Amino acid sequence: MNPKQILEEQLAEYLKKTPGTGRIMKQIQEKYRSFGRFSGVIPMVLTKEEGEFLNGILKKHYRQGDLVKLSVKSVVKAFQQTRFAEADFMTACELYFEEPLITKKEKRIDAMEQRQLFFAELLEECPRGKVREWLSKIVQGELQAGSDYVAGLYRKNPELFKGYIHQLADIHLLLEGGLKTSLPILAAEATKDPHALDKDRELYRLLVSLLSWEQEIPQPNNQFRMQTLLYGAGIQPDIGTRTIMTYGLVGIGPEGSRGWENFRENLEPLTLSLKNLERVTEIRPYREGNPVIAVENPAVFMYLIQMEKELTVICTSGQLHWLDHRVIEILLQNPRQVLIYSGDIDPEGLLIADKIWAGYPDQVKLVGYEKEVYHRSLADRTIGPKRLRQLEKLRNPILQELAREIQAIKKPGYQEYVIEALRRQIGNMR
Repeated sequence: MNPKQILEEQLAEYLKKTPGTGRIMKQIQEKYRSFGRFSGVIPMVLTKEEGEFLNGILKKHYRQGDLVKLSVKSVVKAFQQTRFAEADFMTACELYFEEPLITKKEKRIDAMEQRQLFFAELLEECPRGKVREWLSKIVQGELQAGSDYVAGLYRKNPELFKGYIHQLADIHLLLEGGLKTSLPILAAEATKDPHALDKDRELYRLLVSLLSWEQEIPQPNNQFRMQTLLYGAGIQPDIGTRTIMTYGLVGIGPEGSRGWENFRENLEPLTLSLKNLERVTEIRPYREGNPVIAVENPAVFMYLIQMEKELTVICTSGQLHWLDHRVIEILLQNPRQVLIYSGDIDPEGLLIADKIWAGYPDQVKLVGYEKEVYHRSLADRTIGPKRLRQLEKLRNPILQELAREIQAIKKPGYQEYVIEALRRQIGNMR
């Protein structure tokens, strides 16, 4: 080690051990990173130790609490008047911080080069065509959807992100094989963790981004679109856990629909799951040409099928889930088919009705949303301001008019209170 190197190590050691140097050295480092040289001014309120340190090298008379604008250049030059005059201050700084003293520009360039190398190697390793193509488009800036999320995962933990991409490739291979499965089973098969594709996990979000690109649709912004996306890839959402009650429907597919017809012939309701729709290409009423009645409440559903044996009825049981949407979608793919919908008269119930009507405005008829029906169905409860504000989202003119009445009275109405009147209305529309 030559004398100059010895002095540089001694200067670094001096700066480490002398009280009051820490904050000043950190600011000098920041200024160098910004300007690429020892320049700029550091404003600071001095501590006692900082004042004593600066007094020693700058020959000043600073005291604790003084507000100073410290010239970085003056501090560097001051060491040239000490026994460390022959030492290179930059080298001493690197020894002090135990890392290279590089500018922010150099740091950005270095990070960019590391990123480019990482993704080049990852794309080379990635054995699956579609996953590689999707990731390549994100890396090259050709695909914006999902790019911010990918960048965030890379910054957070590059090696963990690499593992996700390999798992994603394994998942896609299973789906390419035509596997009809659920998310937990797919996750277990590809990753040995049945929760790897839970909705709050990183791998799930990457899969959604990949499938959206592959199916050429925007990333889903609601539950129905999300489940439609998954179903399109061969992933069955809520399989076995979601059901819909029906009465009088016929499901038509390549193998017939004897199971559905047997329930109708026995005048029994049929509870459907997604599995029941797997081979169904058409759904229609048992009596072809009849409207289908859709109600929100199971009690109303059971009353109607007991009193009117020739009706065709489905029950959504409150908020719509993907299976409800799927049954309605298949049913109304026939443009001549009519769906009569009736639900509770409260903000949530009106939003459900509005959503069904908006999807098929020429085929959906709303029943039970007249003001006189509302007044006869009133419950002894009050609707809060937050729930009332939901009514501002309605698009159907009939529901908008009723919403103004609800906002004035601030009480909900329930189907069960006017069930006989609903039955007569539905009968008049058949």
